[in-house]
Amino acid sequence: AVAGSFAAPWLLGHFRALLPRALHQPLQSVADALGIYATDWAAMLQAMGLSILVHLLWIAMHLICGLALAIAAPMLIYTLIVPLTDIVGLAPIFVNNLGAREMVFALYLGQLGVSEGSAVALAFTAFSVRLVVSATGGLLLLFDGRGPVSDEPDVHVGS
Repeated sequence: AVAGSFAAPWLLGHFRALLPRALHQPLQSVADALGIYATDWAAMLQAMGLSILVHLLWIAMHLICGLALAIAAPMLIYTLIVPLTDIVGLAPIFVNNLGAREMVFALYLGQLGVSEGSAVALAFTAFSVRLVVSATGGLLLLFDGRGPVSDEPDVHVGS
C-alpha cells in the first residue's frame, strides 16, 4: 500500500493517457497528499515513526487486555493477529471490523488452547477500549481540545 501510494505521482506523470479516467482523480488526490513529503523527508520519517508507535501501543493494549483476561499468549501472537485483524476488517463485508476481529482471534488463540469464549472476550474488550479512547478523542476534537471555558477567574490558581 505504501509503495502504491508513492507510485501515484509517477503513474500519473508517465501513464496518464493510458490510465482509465476513473483513476485520474483518486491518483491525483494521493499525489497531492503526498506532495508535502516529497521535499520534506524529515516529516515523512516523523509520520512513519508516529505510525509505528501507534501500532506498537495498539499491540501492547491487546496484550494488556489479554493478561487481564488471564490469556497466556506470547507477544508474537499479538504482533501477528492485531495487524491481521485490521487488514481482514478492511473487507467491505465487515462493519467496523466486527466479526473479522472475533474470527481471527478465535482461530489463532484457539490453536494455543484458548477457549473460543475467551478469545471473543479479548476481541470485544480490545474493541471496547478502542471505542472509549476514540470517543474521548472525538469529544476533545469536538470541543477544540479545550475543556469547559469560563469567564470567571480561577480563584484556586496560585494559592
